[in-house]
Amino acid sequence: MQKAEDTVLRLVFFGLLVGAAVVLGTDARPAIEAARQSLPEVLSPAPTGPVPMPPAEPGDQVRRYSPVAVPDLPQDGPEALPGYVGRPGREALVEAMEFRRGTEGRASAVGRIDVGSASAFAEFLESQGDELQVLVLHSPGGSVRDAIEMARALREKGIATEVPANGYCASSCPLVFAGGTARHVGEPAWVGVHQAFAPGEREGTVADGLAGGQEISAEVLALLVDMGVDAAAWIPAMRTPKDRLYVYRREELDQYGWLAEGEDEAAAAEEQAGISSEEAEASGEPEVRSPN
Repeated sequence: MQKAEDTVLRLVFFGLLVGAAVVLGTDARPAIEAARQSLPEVLSPAPTGPVPMPPAEPGDQVRRYSPVAVPDLPQDGPEALPGYVGRPGREALVEAMEFRRGTEGRASAVGRIDVGSASAFAEFLESQGDELQVLVLHSPGGSVRDAIEMARALREKGIATEVPANGYCASSCPLVFAGGTARHVGEPAWVGVHQAFAPGEREGTVADGLAGGQEISAEVLALLVDMGVDAAAWIPAMRTPKDRLYVYRREELDQYGWLAEGEDEAAAAEEQAGISSEEAEASGEPEVRSPN
């Protein structure tokens, strides 16, 4: 009943705002757009069917988003994931996250991150002992705090993360991805973010809501810094409303540090670089370096 009354009051406010703009002889379009942004659930309902998800291009990176609507990916999702035979069903993406073990130390996490998903993941990790090496993600995201908890569990266990080719990792899913000791993204793939919020927290004043938003944003930024991701990676998220998704281009994934080699790989690369330098010195030839 309270929700219905709130909706009616907001619609009345919308009507008064537009009427006042017309009476004053001003262009009503800015007022209409401002009111539309304040009433997304009335004038721009969250999609429930497939949401078009073309690849991100410069200047065209924002897509519609809903945690209960599957993205209409050009290739209809990854061809195979650990623990699955063929492509996972489209409905699996928007159901509660499920964890499946594959072969060669790989497992998958597919579905929505609900409140409680972190606890389910902790149980899954415990059942795997020390055998799990890579977690492959295909998820529309969800609970931010559960995602943060999952990320820290991954880092503590020294597990790598991956978004597969034609995979989808949105909303809070990239936070889980950030927990990987090594992080890889297939091509093409859709990794996207938007403003962090705590679902279901509708009680309290506007000030309470603002404080809560700042608190959870601080938790996100602290996680990214701890995981070695540039905090600037979250600027696009803070600019993107929760019913939209900012999809990173490949160059941005690299620029912001979402992609990372594992410690073993990095150490091997450094060791190899050291050997090459020593060999060059011994032969009297200058070392050839990449322009990058």
